[in-house]
This record gives sequence, C-alpha cells and structure tokens, in this order.
Amino acid sequence: MQHAHTVKNLVIIDTKEQIKYLSETVQGKIHDKRLAEQLDSVKHIRFLGDFGFYGYKNTRITIKTPHKKSKEKELIKAQKSENKLLNSIRLKIENVFVHLKDIRILNDKIRNYKFNFAHLVMLIGAQLHNLKKINLSHG
Repeated sequence: MQHAHTVKNLVIIDTKEQIKYLSETVQGKIHDKRLAEQLDSVKHIRFLGDFGFYGYKNTRITIKTPHKKSKEKELIKAQKSENKLLNSIRLKIENVFVHLKDIRILNDKIRNYKFNFAHLVMLIGAQLHNLKKINLSHG
C-alpha cells in the first residue's frame, strides 16, 4: 500500500457550529501547535483544543485542553467532570468535521497538485458548511 500525503487545517468554530477561522492547508506532519502560531495576528482568542495543543503557551491565545491523567496519579472528580463537559463541547466540533467530510472531495484523495488547490477545496467546503448551517437555522 502506498503512503498517503495527508493535509490538515486548524478550524475554529463558534457556538452555532459556524466555521469562523480556517488556517492555511499544510502537510499532515505539521504539528497542531505550529498551526496555532498562525493565530499570532489575532489580538485575543480562547478556544478548546485536543491533546495536540497540550502545553501550548501564548499570551494572546488561551487554549483549553482536557486534563491529562499521569502515570502516578488518577484524575480527581472535578477534573473528570470538567473533561466530560469539554468532551460534550468537542462533540460539536467533531460534528463540523463530519459535515465537512460529507462533501466527498474533502474526504477523498485530491489528485490535483496545483499550488493551493487543496486549500481552495477546503475553503469552499467550509463556506458550503456555513451556508448549510445558516439555511438550517432559518428553517
């Protein structure tokens, strides 16, 4: 089996599951923390991240990550309940990714290697997702 060249984006959504920020499309091997450095132009932002952002430090960006269990110590009850709350919020984020993958071109291998083509496809997919959310909310 051949290796797939994956790509990734940093996506920030609001409470209504609208995509508010889409980073540049980069190679899949780029770390999430490095993608977050693109947010340096933003004055102040708070968002929920997964363990890929664990330990990320920036004065203008606050990333809330779940509590991590250590080898020596179990999580206390308050940390477990906070993780449960964060996971319920993350479910909305995962739903956005599911909707994006419903757009088949975003889920399939892109065989066009023109400059920025993968990013353009992702950008169009994000706009289609937002349009779908607007239409669903206006019934």
